[in-house]
Amino acid sequence: MEEKYMTIRDIAKVVGVTPTTVSNVINGNYNKVSQKTIDKVNKVIEESGYIPNKNARALANNSSKIIGVIFPKTKEGFMQNPFHAQILTGIEKVISAKEYYLMIKSIEKYEDIYQLMQNWSVDGFIILSLIGYQLPKLEKFKNVPVVFIDTYYEELKYINIGSDDYGGEYKAANHLLKMGHESIGFISYHIDYPSVISMRLNGFKDALENKGIPFDYSKDVLEIEEFDAHDEECVNRILDFAKNKTGICISADILAIEIVEVLKDNGYIIPDDMSIIGFDNVYLSRYANPKLTTINQDIIAKGNIAAENLINMIEKNYSKEPNIKIQTDLVIRDSVKKLV
Repeated sequence: MEEKYMTIRDIAKVVGVTPTTVSNVINGNYNKVSQKTIDKVNKVIEESGYIPNKNARALANNSSKIIGVIFPKTKEGFMQNPFHAQILTGIEKVISAKEYYLMIKSIEKYEDIYQLMQNWSVDGFIILSLIGYQLPKLEKFKNVPVVFIDTYYEELKYINIGSDDYGGEYKAANHLLKMGHESIGFISYHIDYPSVISMRLNGFKDALENKGIPFDYSKDVLEIEEFDAHDEECVNRILDFAKNKTGICISADILAIEIVEVLKDNGYIIPDDMSIIGFDNVYLSRYANPKLTTINQDIIAKGNIAAENLINMIEKNYSKEPNIKIQTDLVIRDSVKKLV
């Protein structure tokens, strides 16, 4: 025998009220419903195991209750990056508390965002690490609520949740200089302009120049398109760059941890032979060997703030200032040595 599922009409019939009254109770609209009726409806719902049709409710309210989160695609997979995992933790905590749902997508090129905005039935988007010059092409979708994370653009018309990337890297380079290191370098992934990494590079550069140390991009900066510890060319570029240096600032903790392992595999003792500072303070940095000195940004808070601002835009058509910055601070652990 086929199982018959309870409907709003069935519940109304059992309780002796109209389907509209049952719908009001389900959706929390109690102002025109007595407490006695509310209790009766809820009792029948509980006993029957009735589950409200969220799709039908979303259509009726012109809302899907779904938030789209877009990450840049990476070689190892975006969830393998602990920074992305912590951002998502912050987003999910707020989203679930507000009874929204997440739809997650990683993209290879920013043009993919257009397709998602056209085809996904979502209430809004959180987009990570878009490069500034890509933003103007999203203007035609300005009716879609969007919050960005770590996106730099002078004429930004959207909300962006970032960090003090310039100030953080300035602190990192300045710490090495205060510890007696004068021959220092900066390693990062590919540098786009403007971007998180370009801002960090500017902080590194200014820290050197403010101490009277000339900055030479060709000697002081190494860009790594894709890190691969098994790629001889990649390893040799790192080893060549490390020669004649006593300290290196690295633009992300995960890259710093990987480079520390390359140096150790090739005879370096960290920090005796080379001092290393990362950036982000991802949870893995405290378990690295040696424990990584780094620049802290509250990654989970960044996800919290992005989600809170997006929901404000969706529900209240309200947004705060367009550029919100998380402060950064130096976390001293074991990967930097003081030179005599």
